[in-house]
Amino acid sequence: MLNPTGKSILFIDEIHRFNKLQQDALLPFVENGTIILIGATTENPYFEVNKALISRSMVIKLNPLTEENVYTILQNALKRPGGLRRI
Repeated sequence: MLNPTGKSILFIDEIHRFNKLQQDALLPFVENGTIILIGATTENPYFEVNKALISRSMVIKLNPLTEENVYTILQNALKRPGGLRRI
């Protein structure tokens, strides 16, 4: 996928399953900006992801939605003409 600047966006789910050599192979492309890497993991990235990749990353922790969050989302979807889509 290309973003508006024309750079490739690479999403890797469960990046912690990549071994050190595989993670090292991504590093030059992240460093020179050829790709924007988005990695998802259920593990602690500070222990499971290559330190060089972590140092060039922004780590964001996503918390699970509560029942109340889901209820609010569904209520808003029912109220809006476009549902969950933004119009």
